[in-house]
Amino acid sequence: MPVFKYDAVNRDGAKLSGSITLPNESEVRVYLRQRGARATKIQRESMFNRDFNLSFGRLVGLEELAVVTRQLSVMIEAGVPILQALEILHSGEKNLALKKALTKISENVSSGSAFWEALAKHPSIFDNLYVYLVRAGEIGGALDIILRRLAKYLEDSVKLTRLVKGAMVYPAIVVLVGVCVTFGLVVFIVPQFESLIVNSGGELPAITKFVIDVSHFCQDYFWVIVMSAVASVIGFKQITSTPKGKKAWHQILLASPGIKDLVVKSAVARFTRTMGTMLSSGVNLIDALEICKMALDNVVIQDAIQYVRKEVESGESLTLPLGRTKIFPSMVVQMINVGENTGALDQMLVKIAEFYEQEVEAVVSALTKLIEPIILVVLGGVVTVILIAMYLPIFKLADTAT
Repeated sequence: MPVFKYDAVNRDGAKLSGSITLPNESEVRVYLRQRGARATKIQRESMFNRDFNLSFGRLVGLEELAVVTRQLSVMIEAGVPILQALEILHSGEKNLALKKALTKISENVSSGSAFWEALAKHPSIFDNLYVYLVRAGEIGGALDIILRRLAKYLEDSVKLTRLVKGAMVYPAIVVLVGVCVTFGLVVFIVPQFESLIVNSGGELPAITKFVIDVSHFCQDYFWVIVMSAVASVIGFKQITSTPKGKKAWHQILLASPGIKDLVVKSAVARFTRTMGTMLSSGVNLIDALEICKMALDNVVIQDAIQYVRKEVESGESLTLPLGRTKIFPSMVVQMINVGENTGALDQMLVKIAEFYEQEVEAVVSALTKLIEPIILVVLGGVVTVILIAMYLPIFKLADTAT
């Protein structure tokens, strides 16, 4: 749902300004009129400024938000008033950022604001998806059901995110440790052998000369190598932080064997889970597609969803433009087509999400089993070459002495 910034004047002539999450400009004007104010300027913000936040930098993690949402849904379903429920959550909350947000939300609700309006004032914690669904729940009188669906959605998102990150973190740690061990051997251990080998006066094997030359290079340019590695990491982050660089990197990921399978399946799982949750909560298809785009991490897939949204907005069904993107598997497109034709699209999307979440788990397991032995063999081979290069001249000396 779009975010609007507004400037207004109330009945006393005092100037007001702020931002609000509403479907369109007309509803912003209605919102202000209900509060005795007249809009002087309304400007729509780009939704990219209110990105669907799944990053490590959140003050409130998705897991913490899922727990709070689950607790709130249980209390609302049991008939506890919203203000009392917020006070209970506040008293038991340990995260300071969330505790502070709950205080502000409780104050806003007690002063007459709708619950979703109070949530919208904390976009770093409650994103557009969360606010939009809570608004639908309040208007439809089914807040407890919506919160239960949101809690399930957040729990599934946490599980999916952990799976994908786990597939990348473990191999990275193994590679880093292996590189550090190899570098330590070349810089500190090889020089110890070098003095013994060179003083023997014999002809050095080619492999031994190569390893010694590498050792000298690493010793002479130690800080250059370290600084180059740090600069490469910083440069990569800088490049991928730009729109063009980020898109190029995401295109590379989608073209990489093995990695592509993980990226596409995790994107399908997240897209269908988000879309199914929103449609089952009464959100219209156009707005659901806009929010779903924000839920995806890959820019290339985001562009594809944006294309689908424009086509649907112009009157096409969801299936046809989705198939033309060539990103979503044909099975997904066919199942969505069946869901559209039978009028059970939300249920079909949830089933697709459940299937592809299992697929992501299988892909992560397969990649881990494949990558781990490859890394160990490569690193073991490097260490073995270094040891052979150092011991080979010693063995030759022993043979000559006998």
